[in-house]
Amino acid sequence: MSSPNDSSNVTINNGFQAEYITYIAGEAILAALTAFGNGFVIAAVITRPQLQNVTNYFVASLAAADFLVGILGIPCAVISFVGLYQNYASCVMVNMMIIILTQISMFGLCAVAVERFVAIKYPYKYASSCTVKLCAATIVTIWVMGIVVGIIPLLIFDMSATYNGKCAFTAVIDMRHIVYVHFFVCLLIPLTFMFAIYCYIFHVVRQQIRRIAAIQQMSTEADRNKTLKKDAKAAKWFAVVILLFVISWFPLDIMNVMTLYGGPTCLPCLLVAIILSHANSAVNPILYAYANSKFKTAFKYMLGMKADEREDSVTQETR
Repeated sequence: MSSPNDSSNVTINNGFQAEYITYIAGEAILAALTAFGNGFVIAAVITRPQLQNVTNYFVASLAAADFLVGILGIPCAVISFVGLYQNYASCVMVNMMIIILTQISMFGLCAVAVERFVAIKYPYKYASSCTVKLCAATIVTIWVMGIVVGIIPLLIFDMSATYNGKCAFTAVIDMRHIVYVHFFVCLLIPLTFMFAIYCYIFHVVRQQIRRIAAIQQMSTEADRNKTLKKDAKAAKWFAVVILLFVISWFPLDIMNVMTLYGGPTCLPCLLVAIILSHANSAVNPILYAYANSKFKTAFKYMLGMKADEREDSVTQETR
């Protein structure tokens, strides 16, 4: 979450000019790709009945957060990077955007983990437990919680007294907020929770596949085995989404910890870490397409390409 234009007022001299130009160009490309890709995911869920199920509604919510990263989060990061003079409230709004959207994504991934757990652990109760109404209520709660968790610490760690009018991330966002609240509490704890859930999911899958294999001759159990394998593949792909989230965000989070405790700052490394964290939002639509051939087919239709009508999905089928 650090900004290259921090409270130490790093000067953009000739030595760093290339890095800054590359950074801004990279952010512009990422913003376009992120908005385009995630816009397709949202449009696919809205327009394709085959994609309208509880799992994909959560996917659409994640895509909406990533879409906002493209049209709001990344542009706000660039504005903060440039270091324009703004009043304190405007600067806070610019810099809190990416924090809020990251938090919404994390809560959304937690919700998907729980939904996958119910689908695999309690398959016969899934339809009655994971309803569309509950899904909608959960998504609203996720977004409200993300906004609240993103805003409240900003009120606690008020930096208005030291603000000099030049907008920068570390000029209005206390690093204690980023490290102790956002990273340690709101990222590490949910990630630990999701790691435990997915480990348990794969343990349950192995047990159930072995049990079903022993009585494979029964048609109902054969159908259950097919569904179980689809649910397991869906869980695997969502686990990949979480893994890439960790890979994308942890370098920047580790650098934030180092900054808080007075460690050295490598400007090129910081720029790369920021780009990497934002790139996560651009990659997710590609993962959704690989995880679910129905998304791939929908993308082809929207691009005017020929698509195979025999759609198959490795995610949860409409129940």
